[in-house]
Amino acid sequence: MDVLTRVPWTVSAALLCLSALGFLLYRAALPKPIHGIPYNSYATRRILGDVPDALKYHKDTKELFSFITTQLVKHDSPIIQLFMRPLGKPWVIVSDFREAQDIMVKRTREFDRSDFFGDLFLSLLPNHHLHLPTK
Repeated sequence: MDVLTRVPWTVSAALLCLSALGFLLYRAALPKPIHGIPYNSYATRRILGDVPDALKYHKDTKELFSFITTQLVKHDSPIIQLFMRPLGKPWVIVSDFREAQDIMVKRTREFDRSDFFGDLFLSLLPNHHLHLPTK
């Protein structure tokens, strides 16, 4: 019998375990939506989430932040979630003025600052309070 056709069972078991581990890691890396907030269902089946759609939108229109507006209109909702950071939490976009004001003025103990703007300005303003958590 040819040596190449005979594969020891340990190699087969190792390959099976590695592929199962790879599949589990892939499933763990997929975006996890927050229940009750509209989102693109196909984005939860991609590790990059909504990033490919945002890049295509940017390529077509040369704008990026209006992508958020198009998503708000698409879902016909004042609050949506986007998956823009691979392996990260979803971005929750609130476009309703009264709700946003209520969150920022009256419900400060429930919501903290986003890491996004802190990470953005960290190199410019390393000792500024912008990137520090409020709690």
